[in-house]
Amino acid sequence: MKRILSVIALASLASISWAQSSLSVSGSGTFDPYVPTTAESAPNASWNFSFDVSSTPAVSNVYPGVSFDTSFSDFSYYLNGAPVTTTLTELTWFNAGEAGLIDLIFPDGGLGLFGSQAYSGLESAPTILTGVYPFSTGYVFDNLGNFGPLSGTLSIPEGSAPLLYLLLAGAACCGAIFLRPRNRFSSRETV
Repeated sequence: MKRILSVIALASLASISWAQSSLSVSGSGTFDPYVPTTAESAPNASWNFSFDVSSTPAVSNVYPGVSFDTSFSDFSYYLNGAPVTTTLTELTWFNAGEAGLIDLIFPDGGLGLFGSQAYSGLESAPTILTGVYPFSTGYVFDNLGNFGPLSGTLSIPEGSAPLLYLLLAGAACCGAIFLRPRNRFSSRETV
């Protein structure tokens, strides 16, 4: 029985650890009237995106004191509320000295969001920080060199998954305790 409880506890801790390392990042805003028209942008259009990233991501294209790229998953993008089928080819995080926040690069252009630095540590070993990062300066560009301003908010909330995993682990442990086999004979019974 102790072995079963140990396995449940270790599996629960592993799940909690994994869930804590995954963050869901979202951004939204409105394009100015002078932006280029691409698959991801249009004048005066609202936009939003989301993706998942590790809180302690593996990095590439590291430029100390400047920026780094990270991998991501579950990317989605919407323009005026309609889903856009596009590929995020590069995700770059910038140091505060380089105007902060992130660049999202698509096959036909990209978005640059300027604001506070959204990570701590060195660019070679960053930790993505949770929070809300408003930006009043940013740009959208196309592959022809056209660009225009945008503004909005980038949000990186704390994950709720760890709490769910903790509750499930507690329920599993309680179930294992209450459902364990009982002795057939009580010390009060007489034979």
